[in-house]
Amino acid sequence: MPVTKQSGAKQLADKAVGYGMPGLAVDGNDILAVYVATKDAFDRARRGDGPSLIECVTYRMGPHSSSDDPTRYRDEKVYEAWKKRDPILRFREYLKAKKIWDDKKEAALVEEIKSGIASAVEKAEALPPPQLDTLFDDVFAKPTPQL
Repeated sequence: MPVTKQSGAKQLADKAVGYGMPGLAVDGNDILAVYVATKDAFDRARRGDGPSLIECVTYRMGPHSSSDDPTRYRDEKVYEAWKKRDPILRFREYLKAKKIWDDKKEAALVEEIKSGIASAVEKAEALPPPQLDTLFDDVFAKPTPQL
């Protein structure tokens, strides 16, 4: 649901005023902008100046679920425009420009991550299945009457 159909506010960060706190909208696809905003809010809270509301403006690229077809309601041009603002790609280019990152480091990291995932899957698959009577543990504070 577009924000324009959810609220009369131009941006959700404006709602912070009603709660007596500062609100800030940042480009949610800009890792550094999000970092600065959250660090400032963290520092503000640690000083005892209360909470902050940070609106990270971004776009949901994927469907809501496997049964959702966003092509039925999504403008392809808008989707393609947001695709170009991918935060991972943007940050990668930033790091490359600063000579902090390169393709060799990325390939090594990808292999390390793949290995870690494979190891975690192997360990998880070696575990016995959970006991049936634990099915609802940590799901409900109190079991419902139906359970």
